[in-house]
Amino acid sequence: MHAIEREVRILRMYEPVRVFVGRDRSKSAVVDLTDPTGHTRARLLVDSLGSARLEFLDAGGHVVHAVPDSTRAR
Repeated sequence: MHAIEREVRILRMYEPVRVFVGRDRSKSAVVDLTDPTGHTRARLLVDSLGSARLEFLDAGGHVVHAVPDSTRAR
């Protein structure tokens, strides 16, 4: 392996994860999409009861928009 190839592989090991697919602690199925710095910016969740939710987050991790909007009465 050439030195440049080795260095590129090492640098890629430290890049933030851009896509996460899995479950969270509350057993919700989750898909997280992150920006280049590793901050989650979009999240799709389906909870253990089957309710779906799509969230958009700012760089600080605060939800700025969600579908369905949990602040609206049903």
